[in-house]
Amino acid sequence: MSENKLHNFFAIILIAILSALIAGIYGIIHDQITFTISSEYYTKYIFLQYNLVQVEGDSRIIHPRILVVLVTFLSTWWFPLISGLIIVIFNLIQNTWKMFLKTSVLAMLISSLITVFSAIIGFILGSLIISKLPKYYFADWCFIPDKLNDYENYITAGTMDAFNFFGGILGLIVAIFYSYKKRNL
Repeated sequence: MSENKLHNFFAIILIAILSALIAGIYGIIHDQITFTISSEYYTKYIFLQYNLVQVEGDSRIIHPRILVVLVTFLSTWWFPLISGLIIVIFNLIQNTWKMFLKTSVLAMLISSLITVFSAIIGFILGSLIISKLPKYYFADWCFIPDKLNDYENYITAGTMDAFNFFGGILGLIVAIFYSYKKRNL
């Protein structure tokens, strides 16, 4: 194996570890914040979605924040792996392994920051606008339980979560363009 290929191989491993670590830490923080905004979003929707409880709002949940960490792992492990691999593949066009590593790490940082800012925008829009809409506006495209103690915070947490997901996709797209623009520089 040539020295450049060996460096690229180690850079790929480093990028994969970094992307998983960054995404894991961010995911735990994001989900703990959304749980704080609306525990019902988890106890009456997300936990059911992941079969962690059998009944909506199950009162037997002893440590819900631990379940939130489990949900974070179950819902996020695959996306940074795929996006990291895509970013690495697009950065194979770089001339040197140092440029490959630098551009890949910066692309991951750009992707992460866009995801964070998207979640913040989701929180702002969710709390100021979307949560003020009547329940029937959401009938065709999202699950809202019948018995909610705090409808507005439930919608805010859901909006923040949706914007977070779409921010991850947008971040990946921007990271790919960034990597492409940095080629041969």
